[in-house]
Amino acid sequence: MVHFAPHVPHGLVDEPITAVLHEASPHQTLSVEVSTIDHEQRRWSRTLDVHADASGRLDLTQASQVDDGLGYDPHGLVHQLTPEEPARWTNQISFTLHPLTILIDVRDPATGDLLAATEFVRAFTGRDVIRHEWRTRTTTANLYQPTQGHDNRAVVVIPGAWGGFDWCNQIAALIASHGRPALALPYFDWRAEYGLPTGIDRIPLEYAQEAVRRLHAKPGIDPNWTSVIGMSKGAEFALAWASHDPSVDELIALSPTLYAWESVRENGTPPARSSWSFHGEPLPFLHFDADEEFYETLDKTLLQKFHDKAVEEAPSDTPARLPVELIKARTLLISQESDTLWPASRMGAEIVQAMQQSGAGAQVEHHIVPGRGHAMFAAGVPANDVDTSARINGLAQTAIWAQVREFLQI
Repeated sequence: MVHFAPHVPHGLVDEPITAVLHEASPHQTLSVEVSTIDHEQRRWSRTLDVHADASGRLDLTQASQVDDGLGYDPHGLVHQLTPEEPARWTNQISFTLHPLTILIDVRDPATGDLLAATEFVRAFTGRDVIRHEWRTRTTTANLYQPTQGHDNRAVVVIPGAWGGFDWCNQIAALIASHGRPALALPYFDWRAEYGLPTGIDRIPLEYAQEAVRRLHAKPGIDPNWTSVIGMSKGAEFALAWASHDPSVDELIALSPTLYAWESVRENGTPPARSSWSFHGEPLPFLHFDADEEFYETLDKTLLQKFHDKAVEEAPSDTPARLPVELIKARTLLISQESDTLWPASRMGAEIVQAMQQSGAGAQVEHHIVPGRGHAMFAAGVPANDVDTSARINGLAQTAIWAQVREFLQI
C-alpha cells in the first residue's frame, strides 16, 4: 500500500518539507495535490503528475522541481502553490503569523481514489519564543525574545510601505526562533489600528532611536549592539537611520535605495513632503511624478517608471542622496536583477562604491539575486506569481533568506 515515510510534521516555516512515498508500483503515475488555506481562508494549491521510480519510491520535493536549468529549490513544494485569487501587488500570505498547514493528497489519476495523505505544520514562531507587546505614546512594537538563545544582539525589523506589522512581525518572529531577539517596529499604519501615522510623512529617525533605547534597557538584550533589517521603504528608513547614527552596528537593506523619497500619502494628496525627518528637519528627497492615472489604477509599472525617471534625472550632487558614506555598520544589500519598483541593483552598487571610497572602514557586500521583483520574503512561504513566475520568486526567496541568515549568524 502506498504510504508516506515517517516524518516530523511540525517545524518552522523555513524548514523544507521532506515528503517521501513508498510502495507505489514501479514507475507508477500518481497525481499529487499540495494545498494550504491561509489566514484569510483563501486556498492555495498545486497539482503534480509524477512517477515513482523502479523501486516504487517517490521523493516529492525532488519531483516538484522544474527542469528549466534555474536550480534546485528545497522549498519547491510550497513556493509554487498559487492562490485561487491572484494578488496584484504582493503576496499577502507573508503578512501573517498564522501557522501554515500544508496538506498533501496522493491519488490514482485514472480513478481519483485517494492512495495516501499527510500534512505538515509550519510555524513562524518557535515554541521557546516569547512576544512582548509595546504600545506606548512613543513606541509601537513587538519584541520576540527566545528563551533558549545564546546570542542576545537584538535585530530591529522595519517593514515596507504596507503599514502596521505586515512583514516585520513574520521576519522578527523567525529571527527570534533561530536564536536572536528581534523587534518588529512599524512606523505608520494605513488602517490606523495602532495610533501610528497613517502615511509615511516626515517620520522622525529618532523614532527608531527611542525604540532602541527601550530595547537596550530590556533584560537579556545586549545594550551595546544594534542590528537593523528593512525591506523596500523599510530599507530606505534603515539606510537613512544608519547614515545619521554611527551607533548602528549591523545593517541589512533588502531592495535598497540611495535616496530619500517623497512621502507616501493616501491618494498622493499634495503637497509632496519628505518621508523622513531628523532633529525636527525634513530630509531632502526625490520627487516622483505619480499622476492621477496611477492613483486611479494603482498600476505598479507606472510607479516603477516614475522612480526610474527620478533616479535618471537626479544630479550627482542632489541633497536627496543619503550620506551612506557615513555608515559605520557592517552592511548587507540584496537586490534582484530586475526590480519592479525602483532600480535597486543600480543604487545598491552606488552605495557600495560610496561606502568603500569613504575610508570609514565599514564592511559592505551587495548580492544581486536572479529574478524580477521588489518585495522579499522568508523561505517557505508560498511565493505567488506577482511580477514573475512563482518558480523564480521561490528561488529568489530561498537565496535571499539564506543570505540573511548567514549574515545574522542564525
